[in-house]
Amino acid sequence: MKIKKGYWIPSLILLIVLLVGLSKSICDSLHPTLTIGIYTGSSWDVPNSRQYRMINYITKKFKKDYPNVKVAYESGIRKSDYINWLSEKIVNGQAPDIMIIPQENFNVFASEGAFKNITNYVKRENIGHKFYSGALAAGQYNNKQYALPYETNPTILLANQKLLKQNGLTDLNKVQNVNYFRNLCHQISIKKNQYGITSNYNWYDAQLAYGSKLFEGDNHALDLETPKVRAGFNLIEDLNNDSQLHKVTSNMFDQGSVAFMPLNFAQYRTHTSYPYYVTQNSNFAIKTLKMPGKKSTPASTTCFAISSQSRKTGIAWKFIKLVCSDKQVQQKLMQNHWGCSVMPSVIKTKETARILARDESFKDSISTTQLDAILKDETVEPKFKNYYTVLARLDYQIETALNSGDLASQLFNIQLNINKRLQ
Repeated sequence: MKIKKGYWIPSLILLIVLLVGLSKSICDSLHPTLTIGIYTGSSWDVPNSRQYRMINYITKKFKKDYPNVKVAYESGIRKSDYINWLSEKIVNGQAPDIMIIPQENFNVFASEGAFKNITNYVKRENIGHKFYSGALAAGQYNNKQYALPYETNPTILLANQKLLKQNGLTDLNKVQNVNYFRNLCHQISIKKNQYGITSNYNWYDAQLAYGSKLFEGDNHALDLETPKVRAGFNLIEDLNNDSQLHKVTSNMFDQGSVAFMPLNFAQYRTHTSYPYYVTQNSNFAIKTLKMPGKKSTPASTTCFAISSQSRKTGIAWKFIKLVCSDKQVQQKLMQNHWGCSVMPSVIKTKETARILARDESFKDSISTTQLDAILKDETVEPKFKNYYTVLARLDYQIETALNSGDLASQLFNIQLNINKRLQ
């Protein structure tokens, strides 16, 4: 049978299209491109021009083991714009394979199914023990691991040694006892022009000091009537009364009239006045302590997660494992970022000790042993979708009640109001 002229052309075009598609698929599998979602600047709102230095270092190290993998990221995205950028990408089905996630956004994205469940990867490769438990928990939701911790930023307590010695305290470990801490602040505050602690020690810090669990049960109901919660409120009211409701500022701490001041680790490292300015101009030294209580250290942890839209889970896992659990990478993070490594094996190194000693802010004020104890003490935030939104509203209502001097009579209504929003 004779084939009519030209009938073969559509078949040939179809064959060419199929061959091109097949060759592209083979090329993509042999030379995959991993896309990374990151932002510029610091995770902790402190100056940092080294963000891309880390990702470029990590990419170069990764490509030594996986030379056929291309790593791509969109530069110039500010942290303030990042979540909107990432949300739009996810909605449009264009999410990056790997994404950095600030702690305050993790619950929402995890609850919406934005991340791959990596629980089995963590168990199979037995890497969970490499991290501080609080940092690892930052990447968990509903008892599943959805992200690995990358960098953490704990709150530390600065102590004015000179003022404390004048008030009879030579053993700083006693400050870990909450009742001793309360009594010491009161003892200092009754003296003229002296204060126990700056006003940024807040009601939530006081709750953590007593180990309070504000949100309990499957419905995460708020309970402000437990003995621990009441003890926490009594503590913050006593501290406020001691300051005579004055705003006790960081400047007052600089001037030597305040015994204690909480500050997050990144702020302390970048705040060159601590203790260099203070010791040179005000003639007193600072020691860095853990916050009073047990498991009472507030912290914020950034994580890396794999997008649930990604088709490159295997190679994406290898990348985030390198970023978060490789000792060389985490040591480099201590050099180039202002937060902390999430690995005890890095915090305890001689190199970390040298890094802290190079920071003017940390001369003679903190050791790697102390920093390790602080990171072991990190608290774990509740895990439900709108936790941070609810906490912000709760904070506003409690601060308003504290400022009015009428907290006790308002607690029931505050609890009722918040629980209505949780239903």
